[in-house]
Amino acid sequence: MLKYILLAAAWLLPCAVAHAQAATPWEVAVKESIDATHVVDQPLAADGSLVPSDLTLDTSFLNTGMFAFWPTPAPPNATDIEDGLRVFPWSNCNPLCTHKGFYVVGRVKNTDGTWQSSITRRKADGSLDLAFGTSGWMYPSSQASDVVDAALGAGKIYILTTVDLGGIPVMRVTCTDLATADSCFTGFGGFVSFGASASGAIRSAHARRIVYDARYGLFIAGRVWTTARGWELAAARLDADSGGLVTAFHGDGTNVGLPAYAAQTAADIDILELAVTPAGNPGTERLYIAGTVKLTAADYDGFVLGLDPLSGFSTTGWLWPQVYFEGDNLDFKKDAVTALTVLRTGRVVMAGWSETDVAGERVAFIQRVNNDNSVDSSFCTSGSSGKCRIPVRPLVGVVNDELPVALAERYQNRDLVVAMKTRTRSGDYHPAQAVMQFSSNGNVLHALQTLDFAADPGDAQWSRPFDMWVGNIAFVTAPVNEVVTVVGTRLYLPTDYDGTLSQMLANDSIFADRFGGTQGD
Repeated sequence: MLKYILLAAAWLLPCAVAHAQAATPWEVAVKESIDATHVVDQPLAADGSLVPSDLTLDTSFLNTGMFAFWPTPAPPNATDIEDGLRVFPWSNCNPLCTHKGFYVVGRVKNTDGTWQSSITRRKADGSLDLAFGTSGWMYPSSQASDVVDAALGAGKIYILTTVDLGGIPVMRVTCTDLATADSCFTGFGGFVSFGASASGAIRSAHARRIVYDARYGLFIAGRVWTTARGWELAAARLDADSGGLVTAFHGDGTNVGLPAYAAQTAADIDILELAVTPAGNPGTERLYIAGTVKLTAADYDGFVLGLDPLSGFSTTGWLWPQVYFEGDNLDFKKDAVTALTVLRTGRVVMAGWSETDVAGERVAFIQRVNNDNSVDSSFCTSGSSGKCRIPVRPLVGVVNDELPVALAERYQNRDLVVAMKTRTRSGDYHPAQAVMQFSSNGNVLHALQTLDFAADPGDAQWSRPFDMWVGNIAFVTAPVNEVVTVVGTRLYLPTDYDGTLSQMLANDSIFADRFGGTQGD
């Protein structure tokens, strides 16, 4: 079985764990005073237990609703270390669309310490589609310093990696035609090295996030190293057909820089999320780049930068706004924005984590802002600046370790769904995957599902999510049938990690909408 050791940055979304650069304090992250004492409502039965709700495991999905997976047979030079990174819907449209299953993108560690990317296809019932690729698998890149992210677009999967080009780390996007397994790019298409920043020459470029949009093509983001300043943010727009830079974006296809409040020397920044305003949403269309940036050695703030997707320049209200949650500590700590989604109203919801005064502890928060980044006072509680802890009671007497990785809005009732790494609620409190559904105003927890994957008997349990998809799997003319699908990684043996895939039902089971139906709260 193929698995992957997440090393010191295990909590982070796909990150460069194989690089030889100086260590980065990944425990960074988000800020602004908020109501840290607020405990959301949780519906209770007469005996005090939580009322049954949505997010029950879909037992039609490989019988249990959750399973581990790994390539069989193993690809050449592979170890037993692998991750599931991204999950995308697989549909057949002719012209009406039918849900067929999922594409799952992952990575496999090689025996020499490099990585190779993987794509597998699962049928709607979770079983492996042996008609895809070779025995259900494709391996687009056989050797990369890191495989970090992926995007689906127009019958192609784009995978973002960091590779060495002449001994220099650069960002690279591979493009795979899902019908033929052929590469879509030729020559140096998909390679991005970046030129120079205001701080001087760039010595290395490390990939972090990619997003595809049919209107604009591909956006990638990562961090670049300059000897004069340190780490800076780097973003680029690529043509989805050729992989070449789109020069209309900031003059040469790239944009590099830091906020004015960042540390002036030994700068540090990381990019943890990338999103584009969906077509048809109200408000200004933007490319959102989120993550964490160093102010001082002890204080990192989250940030969300909003760029015009065509020009590549910042837009009103979104010039590096700081995001932080200092209500859980007595001094400035480290914070990060790790997940973001744009709602159908045009508002923006972001989630992340914040250090507390307990050593090693991070708690998750969520915030909603208006399209212009003004405070949305209708979210969370009054006076909270539209920000609060994610609606689940923190463990008492246990060091909480919470990392939101994905946010989505339910189509049926506009509830918010978040996937995160957290600790189990009992036993040895080991890290596990959790999915929560709560009200659109952020105040009521409607459902909580813990996805706890088994390890080899006698070995420690550990798992974490990387991505989540929320959507309708019913035929276009059928009633809505929403599911939540989560991909991640579990520890099986000390040197043996597997990808994981889970599916939960998201149809409302106990909440009636205002018209007495079953589609809302």
